[in-house]
Amino acid sequence: MSLFKQERDSNEHSLRLLTDVREYDDFMESIRSVCDMGCGMGHDIYWWATQENRDDGTPYDYKCFGVDQTKRHISRNEHPNITYAKGDQGSYKPPEYIDLLWSHDAFQYARDPVATIKHWHSIMNPGGMVVLSVPETAGMFYNRLRYKVPSNTLHHWSAINLTYLLAAGGFDCSDGHCLREDNYITMVAYKGEHPAKSPFDVDWYQLAELGVVSPSIAQSIKTYGEVLQEKITWNWVTGKKSLMP
Repeated sequence: MSLFKQERDSNEHSLRLLTDVREYDDFMESIRSVCDMGCGMGHDIYWWATQENRDDGTPYDYKCFGVDQTKRHISRNEHPNITYAKGDQGSYKPPEYIDLLWSHDAFQYARDPVATIKHWHSIMNPGGMVVLSVPETAGMFYNRLRYKVPSNTLHHWSAINLTYLLAAGGFDCSDGHCLREDNYITMVAYKGEHPAKSPFDVDWYQLAELGVVSPSIAQSIKTYGEVLQEKITWNWVTGKKSLMP
């Protein structure tokens, strides 16, 4: 179970993120296909299917794919541009390559996170965007380290190990974004030109040399020989800075 007790609460959180991403007019106009991995009741993918150009109101007419292990009540969010499928986020292959992969409050349930990220890389078009949002299960609370583990999950995710996973898995995080808010971490990265690998097969130094991590991470590696979370800063898509304490 996620940190949200009700589906509508999760959707309200994702809507705030969607509204921020919506500010990318050029990107919104450039994409043709969107896949929501772990779509639940289909609220988010319905949002994508109904988007219009802010200047003239022309529908973007995206091809949208909603994937979930259970097809829960998705009839309430039907749309001609949406294809729903019952499948696993680590293996589902849409009928065409994807320009934007959206995953909100779902990746924490991936049985094999490394394989899942490599799979996502394989089904996306070059330069495609991935937006990944997961609960922040470990963090400081009143100067004490606190852990929260939702049911059916094993991994603790931070902005740092998500960056490592994405960059190793073939995504370019150098011009990406990160937001820590409402006990969630949201990452934005782009499919890079480097091959997708496991984090066990590539180190931080190699990723820094490839130029696929943020400048603050590269500087931390150069200065300290490792990634120190308290030294890392990142901008969200709105320009808001996220400090990684």
